[in-house]
Amino acid sequence: MNYFFILNIIDRINRTLKPIKDWFFENHDNPILWIATIGLGLLIFNFTYNALQKEK
Repeated sequence: MNYFFILNIIDRINRTLKPIKDWFFENHDNPILWIATIGLGLLIFNFTYNALQKEK
């Protein structure tokens, strides 16, 4: 029973993210999209890295 609950959550996440995934596939050749995606990833990495630094 717990297995089906987890599958239901995974299916719900996939249905929620499908429009975003489709939008990325439609605009895969846009260089501004990739620059913004990499920049956002680096920003999240920086916030996470700084939060995990215990010595500071």
